[in-house]
Amino acid sequence: MVLEGIGLWSRDNAGAGIAQQIRDWTEITRKLAGREPRRYPDLQTAYQRMQAANPQLSQAQAFHLTLRGAVQLEDGQFIWKYDQYTYNFHGVGLSEAEIIELWEKISAPTLLINADQGLQNRTGQDDTLRYFRQAELHDVADAGHWIHHDQPEAVTALIAEFLRQTP
Repeated sequence: MVLEGIGLWSRDNAGAGIAQQIRDWTEITRKLAGREPRRYPDLQTAYQRMQAANPQLSQAQAFHLTLRGAVQLEDGQFIWKYDQYTYNFHGVGLSEAEIIELWEKISAPTLLINADQGLQNRTGQDDTLRYFRQAELHDVADAGHWIHHDQPEAVTALIAEFLRQTP
């Protein structure tokens, strides 16, 4: 099962050769190391930002995620807990052909769940469903990339139905 999986997307440096790809990755990583996360003066302000950035969330969900997703700094301000380095999408990784080869080797039934307001180039879109032997694709309405938070009942129902049908 894949929720909002990143599909095929080309890197800006895809044909540059391995040495240049490593240089590009290193440069972006260095820049990310110095990235200053947005600070919030209090938890209420962080909560308001969570709501504004994720309008599909209920107030209770946004509050829950804010409480568990923010950390208070020594100066009393709050920042989000996350790894700065996850913003480096230009890393040295698999080529499109290698990704397709891996998808084609998956013999198990596969459930792909995407959000109608989620990321671009998700697994199963752009004709990539054809690379899976036994795949089922569902787009969930009124959901963003945090599909499991935005529409938990719909996601749970799709997973439960898939598991009932899968031997």
